Amino acid sequence: MTATPTQIGTYRVQCSELCGLWHGNMTDDTAMVVSASDFATWIQQQTTLDAPIMKYLLPYSHTYEPSPTIYGN
Repeated sequence: MTATPTQIGTYRVQCSELCGLWHGNMTDDTAMVVSASDFATWIQQQTTLDAPIMKYLLPYSHTYEPSPTIYGN
């Protein structure tokens, strides 16, 4: 689903696709639409908070193919 927000605010979001075991709990009462500058500030804050763990994560990729030896094969 794609949404194009037109008004800043806090909204309730409800999943509308049967997508898994906990589908019934897929709600969020704090989905926020913010200004571009507020979003940029939030991204910077998250980047700073995540910096200590990023060295342990693989680079982002659209696909993931684990090494066959990772599972002992």
